[in-house]
Parts: sequence; structure tokens; C-alpha cells
Amino acid sequence: MTKKALKYIFLYGISIGCMNLAFYNAIARIPIGIAVGIELTGPIVVAMCSSRKVLDFIWLGVAIVGLAMLLPIHQASNHLDPIGILYALLAGSGWACYILFGRKASALHGSSSVAIGSVIASCFLFPIGIWQTGSAMFSLELIPMVFVVSLLASAIPYGLDMMALPKLPAKTFSTLMSLSPVFAALSGLIVLHEQLTYYQWLAIVFIIISSMGTVLAISQPTKLKSTRPSN
Repeated sequence: MTKKALKYIFLYGISIGCMNLAFYNAIARIPIGIAVGIELTGPIVVAMCSSRKVLDFIWLGVAIVGLAMLLPIHQASNHLDPIGILYALLAGSGWACYILFGRKASALHGSSSVAIGSVIASCFLFPIGIWQTGSAMFSLELIPMVFVVSLLASAIPYGLDMMALPKLPAKTFSTLMSLSPVFAALSGLIVLHEQLTYYQWLAIVFIIISSMGTVLAISQPTKLKSTRPSN
């Protein structure tokens, strides 16, 4: 492994740790659909930073409107925990770094960057976990659930991300995350019985429209690299 690859894998691992730490603290305080909707602002900013057209900034404005609707400045949202919102914004920042550093790491060292980055993230998070939860970190009853969560929320999606990131521009990958809040909100409704108001659903729709609009505004079509060897 080159020093350059190690640098980006280390930053990628820290991004994973920060993103997950902030996100799980967020969904402990606010509904998961809202948390993902706010978190999505990270990938949106990544997409916007690589664009210069006026239309791109219009879509950014739509996302800001949706985010403002989720903030506790309106009667429909004043019950949301401000700390939870702050954690969701921090998770969005981590998600943006995850995309940027993950793309570099995968290009330099391939999909094995996921495993190395996850080890780095674990070393970073382990002392924080002990500080926050104490002996609960070693509860045998939690191990099966922790295994399922780590598999479905980290190992599989991060591995798939590493396959996609080298083949897609960062802004295209970022905006393809636009349906995340919908799936998160539906999961929260079905599994956790979390209810969102019509106003909050509308705010999530604004953020999704912004992401989809950004994809449609990309003038140059994305070409996926073929994985088949040339004859």
C-alpha cells in the first residue's frame, strides 16, 4: 500500500466513524426519515460544489427550503430535538467526506479499502462507545442485533459503494442517494412505528426533488466503465 492510498483510507475510515457516530446519535433523538433527510444535505453539497450553473444553485435553494422546513422553527417541527438535528447535520458532513475520500481510496486500493477503513473506524469509535455506554458495549444479548446491523448498515452497502464510486462522478453518486429519506421514513414507519406529519413529508420531498433536479441538470451523461476484459 502506498502512502497516498493509506492517507485516503485513513481519512475514509475516520469519515465512516464520524458519520455513523453522528447518525446513530441523531436517530436516538429524531425520527429516522427526518434524520436521513437532513443528512442528505451532505451529498447535495458535494454535488453542488462541482457545478457552476445557475440551475444547480436553484436546486440547492430547494434543498435549503426543505431543510428549513425540518428545522424546529415551525409549529409542525418544534417538537424535534435540536441536538438530534445537529447530529444529523454532522452526519451529513461525514457522508460528504465519506464520498470524497472513499472515491479516492477505492481508486487507489480497490474494494479492500472498506475492510481497512472499517477497522480504522472501529478503533476510533471503540473508546467513545465505552465512554457513552460502559458495560453495555459487552452485552451478549446485543451481539446478534449488532451483527445484523453491521452487516446491513455497513458491510454490504459500503462494499457496494466501493464498486460504484470509482465508476461514477462524485456529484452523480451523491445525487443518486435522493431516495434515501423515503426508504428511511418508510422503515421508521413500519419497524419503529414513527409517524411524520404531512409538513415533514413535504420537507423530505423538497430535498428529494433537489437531488433529482441536480441529476437531471448534469449536462454530460455519465459513462460507466465496463468490467468485461477487452478482446
